[in-house]
Amino acid sequence: MTRQELTAYIESILPADRESMDAARRRQAELAKPPGSLGALEDMSIRLAGVLRTARPEVRRCRVTVLAADNGVVKGYADGRFHPNDAVTREQMATLLYRFAEYKGYDVSIGGDTDILCFTDGAAIGGYAVPAMRWACGSGLMTGTQRDGGMALAPRDTTTRAQTATLLTRFQSTFAKEP
Repeated sequence: MTRQELTAYIESILPADRESMDAARRRQAELAKPPGSLGALEDMSIRLAGVLRTARPEVRRCRVTVLAADNGVVKGYADGRFHPNDAVTREQMATLLYRFAEYKGYDVSIGGDTDILCFTDGAAIGGYAVPAMRWACGSGLMTGTQRDGGMALAPRDTTTRAQTATLLTRFQSTFAKEP
């Protein structure tokens, strides 16, 4: 691209559309979640609405996966693929939040010495997820559930919508205290 072509391209970029941003902000307020609970993600989606000039911008999953992988938040399975249609387990959710917290520079040393083996299924946690599960339990993001006469973490169970909402809300209120 020549300097002249680059200059013409930059000059063709329109400013963010305030009407689309306002509509996106109203839409965010109507969603079934605590207001502001997604922190910077909500702000980003509102800015994206302004840039794309629509209140409901659509971002393809593959682009989100690439963004998260480029920043170390997701690393995929051992086979190198991401399996985006798979259900997310509790240990995977803890790992996603842990890696995101690392990416954002939040303190992930909290709970680093938490004894997850005190849970009846603590030994079933995948090796990749052990630091994340220690952090999630030690920081209070994740708690056990009564199962088979003891407390279990159920690391390989699918994360339900309710559990996901609870984890995200706890994460926001504990770590993501951005303006």
